[in-house]
This record gives sequence, structure tokens and C-alpha cells, in this order.
Amino acid sequence: AVDGTMADHPPTPTPRRVLIVSLRFLGDALLSTPLAAAAKRQWPSCEVDMLVFRGCESMLEGNPHVDRVIAVEQRPGKWAQWRQLRATWNRYDLAFITQAGTRPFLYGWTSARRAVAPVSAERGKSWWKQALPWKHVPIAGPRFLEARTTRVRGHFEGDPQKYRDQADLERASELDPIE
Repeated sequence: AVDGTMADHPPTPTPRRVLIVSLRFLGDALLSTPLAAAAKRQWPSCEVDMLVFRGCESMLEGNPHVDRVIAVEQRPGKWAQWRQLRATWNRYDLAFITQAGTRPFLYGWTSARRAVAPVSAERGKSWWKQALPWKHVPIAGPRFLEARTTRVRGHFEGDPQKYRDQADLERASELDPIE
């Protein structure tokens, strides 16, 4: 479906295993975590795994919406890359690919039967990605995303939080998504 639709595809069955591919930096991986929460809400019995670069995995530990974190090397050799791709080969029913790069696409393409992925809206760019029978989300250019969240913990472990008053801390305790 080059036009980005799945009209000619049968309805997707409820996935048993979902993979979220986020191969960039800590912030990108963190901003991908709402996908895990949304997948768990939509399909409560599915397993949700995240594939991230090594060094980002500890930030995702303890997330109640992520069942398993898979960490891969940022610059693996040819054979190490092949082993990484084979380790997840066709293990998932659905992949959410959060970046338009080639490596995230390769992981999503080899890991899942179906995927949702961003592709460039520019004519002639990413033609091979657009030719894959998946749901494509066209991206026109850079976007800025502001993630607003309320958290109880400060900016670092042991932060005295002198910049917050008691009412703010109580409100944060009620709204904090992480228990």
C-alpha cells in the first residue's frame, strides 16, 4: 500500500506480542513509552517489548507497561548486526517503529508481521519503505514535541526539591504516572 493505507488488507487480529523500536537517544526512548501504555490499554493481554540502543535500557526498567527491554549495539559489525536481527526474527505480531531511519525499519521489518512506521512525505524518498505493505505515517519535516508530565521525584536521586511547595508535591503524587 504505497499510499499509506491498509484498505486492501484484512483487519489486523489482536496482537499477542508488540515491539516498539526506538533506536536513538534516551529522550527518544522515553518519549516512546506512551506507545507501550497505549498498547497495554488497547490489548491488555499482549506482551509489549521495547528495542533500544544499549545504554537506554536501564531507564525503562520497572516500567509497568514494558514486559521486556531488548538492548542492541549502536554500531555493531556486520555479523553482530545479523545476529541481532535473527534474535528477533518474526517474533512479533506488530511493531511500532518510531523513527524513519533504515536501522529501525530493518528491525521492525524483520521482527514483526505488521508494523506502523513513519516515512518521508517527500516524493522519491524512502520509496522502498513506502512499498512495504504496512501502515505509513507521512512526516513532512522536523517536529518539536513537548512532553508535559508531573512527577514526584526530583531531577536526581536525593534532590531536596526546595523549589516546590507542599501543595505542588501533593498534586504531583496524585498525578504521577509512575508509582
